[in-house]
Amino acid sequence: MNISELIQSGTLEEYCLGLLPPAKNAELALLVRTHAELRAEVESIESALRVYSHVPPKQGSKAKVLATLSALSAQETIDLASPPLVHKHSNYRLWNAALQGIAPQDGDQTLQYTLIADNQDVELTVIWLYEEVTEEPHPADQFLESFLVLEGSCVCNLEGSPVVLGTGDLLEVPSDIEHTVTPTSTDLPYLKALVQRKKVVRG
Repeated sequence: MNISELIQSGTLEEYCLGLLPPAKNAELALLVRTHAELRAEVESIESALRVYSHVPPKQGSKAKVLATLSALSAQETIDLASPPLVHKHSNYRLWNAALQGIAPQDGDQTLQYTLIADNQDVELTVIWLYEEVTEEPHPADQFLESFLVLEGSCVCNLEGSPVVLGTGDLLEVPSDIEHTVTPTSTDLPYLKALVQRKKVVRG
């Protein structure tokens, strides 16, 4: 996700409110430290929150929030023929149920993968990672990468800033940063995860 998309996404507001999971919070903290534009935006949001902290909520806000949460929890299955996009509210249990018949094959004991979807919008792959791997930086104008842990745990090192991920955690991988993923699972020989690469549409 590039800087302007991040600012428009609402994620910085969640960061300021302390609503993000630890992995996502650590990722945002790194980006805020390294991008002056994000630091300025966070300072602006924090200033606005101080003002709005004294304003009572609008009527009906609670009902809207509960309706949104209800819609998210209503999804009971995932169709691999037309899979949904991976996002911060993705249910790893539903994904594991949908991927039940897909398993790693004998062979490479560093990384195994199965392609789930590849179209004009997104490439989605389930991976089994047995040993540490390092990925070179990818430009923001190619794709936006997300990483959802389905089984196990790992540490994702973003150029010296480690992010600890457990089952169900999602990391939106920053563009233009080399990242190393190290499995840390104690009860499994691998880390199982979904890697989503949302393709950037060039205008």
